Amino acid sequence: MKKLLILFIVYFVLTSLTVLEVYSQRRVQPQDLAVMATAHLQSNPPGIVLRWNKRDNALQYQISRKMKNESSWSAPLATLESDATTYIDLNVEEGKAYEYEIAALSTGQIAAKTSDNRDTIVQINFIGYGYVYAGFNKEVEGNIGSVILLIDSLTAEALAGEIAILENDLISEGWGVIRKYTPRAEQFKGDAVKTTKSLVLEEYNKDPENIKAVFIIGRVPVPYSGLLNPDAHPDHKGAWPADVYYGVTNDASWTDLYVNDTTSATRKENKNARNDGKFDVTTLTTPAKLQVGRVDFYNMPAFSSSEIQLLKQYLDRNHKYRNGEIPYEYKGLIDDNFGMYTLEVFGNNGWRNFSPLIGDSNVKGGIDWFGTLKNESYLWAYGCGGGSYTSCGGIGYTKDPDTSKKNDFVNNQVKALFTMLFGSYFGDWDSQNNFMRAALAAKGNVLTCAWAGRPSWYFHHMALGENIGFSTILSQNNYTTYKPNAWYLSANATIYQVGMQQIHIALLGDPTLRMYMATIPQPKNLTVIQNFKKINLSWEKPSEDVAGYNIYRGVSRTGPFIKVNDKMIKETNFEDDFNHEGMVYYIVKAVKLQTTFSGTFYNESKGLVQNVLATDVPELVDNFEIEIYPNPAITNVNITLPVNYQKSVIIDVLDIQGKIVKTIYNAQLSIGTHQLVWNLEDNQGQRVSPGVYFLRILSNGKTKTEKVIVF
Repeated sequence: MKKLLILFIVYFVLTSLTVLEVYSQRRVQPQDLAVMATAHLQSNPPGIVLRWNKRDNALQYQISRKMKNESSWSAPLATLESDATTYIDLNVEEGKAYEYEIAALSTGQIAAKTSDNRDTIVQINFIGYGYVYAGFNKEVEGNIGSVILLIDSLTAEALAGEIAILENDLISEGWGVIRKYTPRAEQFKGDAVKTTKSLVLEEYNKDPENIKAVFIIGRVPVPYSGLLNPDAHPDHKGAWPADVYYGVTNDASWTDLYVNDTTSATRKENKNARNDGKFDVTTLTTPAKLQVGRVDFYNMPAFSSSEIQLLKQYLDRNHKYRNGEIPYEYKGLIDDNFGMYTLEVFGNNGWRNFSPLIGDSNVKGGIDWFGTLKNESYLWAYGCGGGSYTSCGGIGYTKDPDTSKKNDFVNNQVKALFTMLFGSYFGDWDSQNNFMRAALAAKGNVLTCAWAGRPSWYFHHMALGENIGFSTILSQNNYTTYKPNAWYLSANATIYQVGMQQIHIALLGDPTLRMYMATIPQPKNLTVIQNFKKINLSWEKPSEDVAGYNIYRGVSRTGPFIKVNDKMIKETNFEDDFNHEGMVYYIVKAVKLQTTFSGTFYNESKGLVQNVLATDVPELVDNFEIEIYPNPAITNVNITLPVNYQKSVIIDVLDIQGKIVKTIYNAQLSIGTHQLVWNLEDNQGQRVSPGVYFLRILSNGKTKTEKVIVF
């Protein structure tokens, strides 16, 4: 990395902070650029208490606030003296959450060069920032939304069982799930990228309110775009992998007409010529709307396991984490090998993010990355240093060339779940044996990895239950709402930051993952029945006390699911006044107040899922005799139906989704016992697939259903 190479500078004036000429002998450290803040509640009077450690180089603090979906901060709530370590916000409401920015005007010494290139020490003022998303018993907001599983066709076939487990896990959490399969693209194919994007847009345009995320699994076509080198190396300037393209729903600006540089980059994939299928976009002109994450182990020969085996290992780990089967401690590790190398101060991605997530006392710096994580369990870990495609200086390698050391991913399990790594070259994650992808391929616990430094990432919303995909899209779209630093090199504060809103910002891993998963006990034994036009749900309490329950409903097994109740349900039963013809799916989740280092929020358990075949006419309450045999059926189903007076009868066969596949009878039946036969064919004369079906009899406004199993 070139020292002090600043590609992008933004100026702003803090009107209530004055640049003070206060001299300090203290050298500036990376953590000085981060305010390590946490949030807590006080009851009398009710309020949110922000806390941070005393800083001996602080001059003044400024506190601002906004709501999560707002893009700009309020006028300062307060300006505090240099010895302040707390701020109490009394203007808060229970059930809500608020975002806070804590700006610490500070002073200290940094190394510099004189005009004749001699080393010297200068005094400088700067601003360190902290961000907290603080909850005052924050309530569950509502529907999670739907995720598109974008899977290459060969991977889908090889890992059908693991993907089915992932789908079931997502559904039980309330995600709607849409599977889309793409042809495998081991080499770059521009047409395949556009075809894949059309699959995403097809689903998004059907339901733009609910489609929230795209989880890429396997060798799905990799988009390339731009003319950039955020690591500042001339031989790495060109198109970079750009999965954010799949998250942009208005891609009119993604042209392939202007960039024409085939000489700068040494890696052929980075070369970008006109009309080669690689896009022109370097900086997002329209914001990303969909959260995108990728797990892709193509071209990782350093590992002895195959690509499919590595994917299976990851998906098995994903399932275990979602079900509370991976132990970890609420600790954060920072191995910073850049320090104050540039005014960007990359290491503050760890110091700033970790405190509101796991508490300032649980954040440890100056720790060896591999040496610690092979033995100790951390929830979060950050590491940075000068890099190559397969290594990070001071951290280690994909595969260590010194076999006596083995500070690498191939030979070590890594006991951290959410990781950030930063260094030259390996931010271009589509390269062979890539260092970031190796983190996910290693044995151990790693579930996500981000190239955090150019630009900085912001994860503080995860403290109150947001998934990591939310943090991804926030970091991709961020300009100066969230600031990594500010230096007073002139009268105005200057942000030193490279790569904001550029197309290389990407999450490796599952975007649906959250902190605090599997921490709330599930309810038990859910029963769903229809009684007249009402659908009645009942369940049993979980093994420990909870605050209540939430109910979600969908008309497909894979969602989307809509939150039914306005207020948290205290009882263990619920009556849903929902008129629908066909299958209805319900998810019941227990809710409990979760205390974090950013306040409190109502967290939900994994849900119980149950379905019922509903009808929009009242269900029969008196006897309606019917005999069905054989059941299970191989060649046909015989139906015996006694009729005690002449009546109109409709007999339909419905599939598991509640769709009519065959109408067996639709006419008058006279008094007597009638024998009917279903030959296991649908209305088009094709034999139905093996599975579960429902025989529904409608007569004079009454209905009865019977399950039929077809072999």
